[in-house]
Amino acid sequence: MGIELTLNQMIQLYQSASLGKLMNGLVHNLNGPLQNLGIDLEMVIHALKGHEPAGRALPERFEERLLRMEKELENINSLIRATALRADQDDSWLNQLNLGNYLEQELSFLNADLYFKHQVHKKIEIDPNLPPLSALPKHLPQALCWLLQLFLEELEKQKIKEFGLKVTAGQTGPQVIISMESKKLPHSFLALLEQNIPLQGALQLSDHDLQLAMVLAVIKSNGAELEIKHQPHKFLLIINLRQEYRVRD
Repeated sequence: MGIELTLNQMIQLYQSASLGKLMNGLVHNLNGPLQNLGIDLEMVIHALKGHEPAGRALPERFEERLLRMEKELENINSLIRATALRADQDDSWLNQLNLGNYLEQELSFLNADLYFKHQVHKKIEIDPNLPPLSALPKHLPQALCWLLQLFLEELEKQKIKEFGLKVTAGQTGPQVIISMESKKLPHSFLALLEQNIPLQGALQLSDHDLQLAMVLAVIKSNGAELEIKHQPHKFLLIINLRQEYRVRD
């Protein structure tokens, strides 16, 4: 018995399901700033009660702690805004998107996964000259993030300990390169990546392959081209985006 869903229906379902991971990442990323804020606040209260040891003048120590607290509050607000942006159904934020920062921020959310955070050596390269992107299709940046999530799941399943993300301006348009150890990737995962998924008509898939197939269909249907390279002990997935997504000067 099968269930037929359109691509848009699958996107809506996956969007709702991914909000849980997003909230998990937000809670994880808020932990550090809130902890630092609490420590500084406790020390300020301690000083106001007259328990601060002798040393520098009290106003100077207060100023230093208050500046640190202000920085942590800005960090917290930035994390909340980034999360709200990802959950927002409005697509106006796509008009001036820094794709490198967007994907790097996604990896910070994925650090809520302890295997990815502590066991995986990550090499992140973001081209500082990457221009902002404009008029991106609404679901394309999300699909790239979902693809990173699926790779993360494979990293943990296969106990892979090396992962790379590179975002460059490219010669013909923005380019995203995902790399990892290839010797441990399952054949079924690689086969689906290399499969020519039709963008029209019906496609029969198992539950296991459904998420990856949907993500690849979204990326390809928005004009991106995928290239797969097998190097000694390394697998590379190169995603070439359209030149016209660049913001014109």
